[in-house]
Amino acid sequence: MSLPRAFRWPITLVLGAVAVAVSAQFSVPLPFTPVPMTLQGLAVILVGGLTGSAAGAGAMLLYLTAGAFGAPVFANGSGGLHHLLGPTGGYLLAFPLAAWIVGWVGQRRNLGLCLLAALLGMVAIHAGGLAQLAPTHRIDQDGRRRRHRALPPGRLTEGGSGWIAALAGAPLTTPAGVTEPLPESRPPSRLRVAGWAVLS
Repeated sequence: MSLPRAFRWPITLVLGAVAVAVSAQFSVPLPFTPVPMTLQGLAVILVGGLTGSAAGAGAMLLYLTAGAFGAPVFANGSGGLHHLLGPTGGYLLAFPLAAWIVGWVGQRRNLGLCLLAALLGMVAIHAGGLAQLAPTHRIDQDGRRRRHRALPPGRLTEGGSGWIAALAGAPLTTPAGVTEPLPESRPPSRLRVAGWAVLS
């Protein structure tokens, strides 16, 4: 006994979203990229190929909506809108398009077309991911370079003011505004060398 179409459609969407959510929990972090290696790409291709273009894209939209509202459906049981807006969000946002492509290209159930559909789906996912990852990664790197290069104004005069304070016998002021007494030292003695007064 088959389910009525009115029930079949939402059940298909929910099952497709659950399949991708479960695949996201198989996550392996990589040291050279903020993008973990998961089984999500494979799940997206399977959902799109088995359910069709419209149902596959709908299941992915349901998955992203649930994750954006905080459901723990993303990698490592995480959720929240910041995952979609962050550096790795492009991969997630490309899931509906990838599922639609796979379902549309592979609808004839031809082996060659199915392989082509899987390839195009993976290309769509990685193209969307890199489109968002590259600018945010470059901005982050530029910000780190600027923070390393630019010294605060107080840091530029810190060495000179320390020497001036030491010569004047004044307490040394740290950047936090806390005064620290100078260590005790012997008073400078005058030496006269060839008619010149020298501090030692």
